[in-house]
Amino acid sequence: MSERSLEPMKCYDCVIIGAGISGLTAALQIASHRPELTTCILEARDRIGGRCHTLRLPLQGDSCDGQETHCAVLDAGPAWFWPGQSALQSLVSALKLEIFEQFSEGFAIWHTDSGSRQMRNQMPSSFRIAGGTSRITEALSQQLEHLDNVRIIRSCLALQIKSADCSSTYKTANIGPNS
Repeated sequence: MSERSLEPMKCYDCVIIGAGISGLTAALQIASHRPELTTCILEARDRIGGRCHTLRLPLQGDSCDGQETHCAVLDAGPAWFWPGQSALQSLVSALKLEIFEQFSEGFAIWHTDSGSRQMRNQMPSSFRIAGGTSRITEALSQQLEHLDNVRIIRSCLALQIKSADCSSTYKTANIGPNS
């Protein structure tokens, strides 16, 4: 672990814990409605996304090369949403993300420690995001990238406010870039 100081005398008006959908959306809302405020997002992981985490695994060779057609796209967090989730539908629409209806015909196979069984799929009609749910946080992050008054600190394991003059330190794991 390494300890780093935030910029000398750099005070943030807002500190958001977590760079998932809620944290990134909160930062965008603050930047939109109160552009004079500075915001710092602290994320414990070395990546943004929170529970949204899409794995892109190569199907051929050793790289996806940015081509979704050469990757297996697996959501390791939430994978679909339903028509009644209007806030999420509005966000996905505002971000202009492509969605598709989840296949739900036929039978599903249920695997447990005691074995497997086949059952008719009874899941109501749902939707998925093309390229995985991480597309949401990737799109939100892209909107934040050009803002000078928002900073995301990844791999942040602890924050200590030392005094009212805004001097503070944060601890990070040495896993990747802190940007």
